[in-house]
Amino acid sequence: MKTYLLLLCLFAIAGCKQQINNKTGADNSQEATEVVKKKRPVAIENGKFFEQDGQKMLYGGEDASQHFNISGYALKDEQFHYGIGREAFPALLKPEFVSVEEANQVWADSTRFLVA
Repeated sequence: MKTYLLLLCLFAIAGCKQQINNKTGADNSQEATEVVKKKRPVAIENGKFFEQDGQKMLYGGEDASQHFNISGYALKDEQFHYGIGREAFPALLKPEFVSVEEANQVWADSTRFLVA
């Protein structure tokens, strides 16, 4: 009797393993192995690099005065991601500065930020 019960359980487990997805028609074993990692936008693929007056430039927004002069940089072009421009980061246009003493009173020791 125990043998029949064991066989019945094994068949039930094996039958559940290969279920068909009613919406897509695909079986669940294929879906589990097909994990697609989302790729970050690469600036070179999106045309964010250009030359102006013999200098290599990186797009900085719709305003031409906001482009970055990256002549002589050490990074590879493929290492630049997004390229959404300065207008998405107002702190690059009008940064606010505080002293280290003031920041030490306001921020926790574990907080990360840029010190200039």
